[in-house]
Amino acid sequence: MDNLLKDIEEFPEVSAALVYDHQKGVLALQGSPPNTDKNELGYIGQALGKLFDKRDLVNGLEMKFEKTLLMARPISNDASLIAFCIPSADMALVNMNISMTLPELQDALEDFRNPPPPPPQKEEPQKEAAAKPTPQKKPPEPASKDVDIDSLYSSGPLASTLSEFQNALAFAIGPVSEMVLRECVEEWSKDGECTEKRLGELVTIVCREIDDDELEEEFREKVDHLLMVH
Repeated sequence: MDNLLKDIEEFPEVSAALVYDHQKGVLALQGSPPNTDKNELGYIGQALGKLFDKRDLVNGLEMKFEKTLLMARPISNDASLIAFCIPSADMALVNMNISMTLPELQDALEDFRNPPPPPPQKEEPQKEAAAKPTPQKKPPEPASKDVDIDSLYSSGPLASTLSEFQNALAFAIGPVSEMVLRECVEEWSKDGECTEKRLGELVTIVCREIDDDELEEEFREKVDHLLMVH
């Protein structure tokens, strides 16, 4: 998580980036928030917690102060990404940079909160005079692997189709479209194999996230030709 925050903080227009847990406070920080002490960060984080409690209503926040611009995005229902930017920052570029990092940051936050268990320690072999060979235990069945969303986007058979979905969704909801579509694809992948025949189901999931009749219709019109092909 620190490396991802460092990538954001190294963006020329960002002076500091942090992950704030709405209950526990700062989980990770890169850079120095200008003119902001620990108490002020606490007030900001608590306020964001109340705003982002309903993620379907608020997907981001920008606040302008005298010497800094603050951008906040929800990572989960109880944590936020906060970036402190220079006053002259191009917020569209900053937003794009953060949108590209946000999915990895969500995974990193999940790993931070739920670290994998330590590997089991090897048992010392027991010494016996005429020990019989210990029967080998059958190895456990490998767990089913989650769909590699990055591969779907970059090299899978649906890569170009998802790119068109992304462009169509951007017209409807703006710069948060990348994050929203990725979440929709993850939900879609849990119900079966990601194939062209199931694209209609993905459209339904995306339209539920748009939640606006007129914008939903515009989105459907832009991707309808993709469904008709199949």
